[in-house]
Amino acid sequence: MESLRQLRQKLKEAEQKIAQATGAIEQLTEQLREDFGCETVEDAEKMIEDLSTEIRQMQAAQEKAMADFNERWKAVEDALE
Repeated sequence: MESLRQLRQKLKEAEQKIAQATGAIEQLTEQLREDFGCETVEDAEKMIEDLSTEIRQMQAAQEKAMADFNERWKAVEDALE
């Protein structure tokens, strides 16, 4: 059986790990606030969702522009033949 001293040591170690984790969370939350203006993780998730949607829209616009360009270029090539 573990002695009371060993149990107290394990408890102390667990409390230290909790304190470290809490500090890390606080630091990351502050970084989110400073870098991106997000007050909460939920704000950050919403921002990611919005940015992902914007990226998809930009990719679709780029693909359409490229298709239009290719179509026009083909017409120019055909006219030159």
